[in-house]
Amino acid sequence: MDYLFLLQNLREGILSWLTPVFFFFSEVGLVTSFLVPFVIYWCIEKKAGAKILFCYSLASFITNVVKVCACVVRPWIKDSRLHIDLLAEKSATGYSFPSGHATAVSASFFGMALWQGKVREKKRCLLCVILSVIPFLTAFSRNWLGAHTVQDVCIGLLIGALCVFAFGFIFDKAERNEKSWIAFNVFFIFAVICALIYSVFKSYPVFIISELNAGALSELSYKNKKMKLDVLKSAGIILGFLTAGIFERRFVKFLVPQDKREKIIVGVAGILTLVILQEFLVPLIFCKALPEIRSFAKYFIPVVWGTVIYPAIFSMLLKKAN
Repeated sequence: MDYLFLLQNLREGILSWLTPVFFFFSEVGLVTSFLVPFVIYWCIEKKAGAKILFCYSLASFITNVVKVCACVVRPWIKDSRLHIDLLAEKSATGYSFPSGHATAVSASFFGMALWQGKVREKKRCLLCVILSVIPFLTAFSRNWLGAHTVQDVCIGLLIGALCVFAFGFIFDKAERNEKSWIAFNVFFIFAVICALIYSVFKSYPVFIISELNAGALSELSYKNKKMKLDVLKSAGIILGFLTAGIFERRFVKFLVPQDKREKIIVGVAGILTLVILQEFLVPLIFCKALPEIRSFAKYFIPVVWGTVIYPAIFSMLLKKAN
């Protein structure tokens, strides 16, 4: 806590101008950790993009399951003298431990760094270093903004790295043939569904903390509900990827475009459709559905679109054009 108090004094004092910078870095890192792997998947190297997407989605889900198991409250709830920066308050949903931002960015960017590190060129090595540093900067930004403790971001980084190096290795082994690939996907689908059922239906603790006022206790009750929705969001990502992966490999088998102009068109169109689908169309279609269904669909449908439907469409269009 002393560390957070130090950062808070700096944030509210002579280094207050850094806060918007760290907030921008924190949120951009989170968004790019989701979108960039799709661009790699569509336009650069299919297998590398799929692997990074798997590590990202699995790490995000594991983090949210750990959150609902540990039920660690945010720093400013533990100690009223601490408070989160207003810019970061909206994105600080659910419980504190581990950090979702640190996990997502580490899984995605460590995955990209590992991919680039296999190409032994000076330019690629420099890019590998830059990609490896970004998760640590994101983790520090969450401390600076008062959203997480050191333990939160450290475990978040660890989960992301574990998924990249351990589960990424399993991904490589499973990807080599059709039967092992299907078994791999089915196993993780079953495991995710089991963990999801536990997370949604588990009972949450009643916090009895003398320092908390009625408003803070009310916020904890809200976070219990919010955390369930966050678990459903991350479940939508991983289940969307796993189910779509089976269909893509068996029926679509798209090839990455080779022409630079085609790569740019596919990448830009893909990002636009993915964002429009996630932020506008799916919320509109499911506006009257239960919050749980809406949260799951907001991520499941775009991931299925980006993993199998969109590649099938642009593959068909490119074949006709050529």
